[in-house]
Amino acid sequence: MKKWALGIMVLTILVGTGMRVQAEERPIDIALFSPIELFPAEYDIKGLRFVFLYGVKNNFTGLDLGLVNVTNGDWKGLGLGLVGVVQGNAKGIKFNTINYVNGDFTGWQAGFVNFVNGDFKGWQD
Repeated sequence: MKKWALGIMVLTILVGTGMRVQAEERPIDIALFSPIELFPAEYDIKGLRFVFLYGVKNNFTGLDLGLVNVTNGDWKGLGLGLVGVVQGNAKGIKFNTINYVNGDFTGWQAGFVNFVNGDFKGWQD
């Protein structure tokens, strides 16, 4: 009986841990301003992010629309907005008035001010 209970407890921990990891990634996020957004800044978004004023996410992949979009990790996709800030690496197309990438950038960066702190591979307008 004790082995059976121990097995159930271990299985519960493993399944709970797996669910928690999956719960940190969402397909969509809508934000008025951080922290007033559907999901906390620690979440990853793979899909669509729409930001009315100011939004922050951990990692992002997909279509990124909004006024000021901040990604604390890596960013991949198509971005359209006023200001796009990526603290990690970025790959894709970024059309923002101000583009800032703290890491490496691969793709097309179009804007009034374009800044890449790391290696740049692609095209800037």
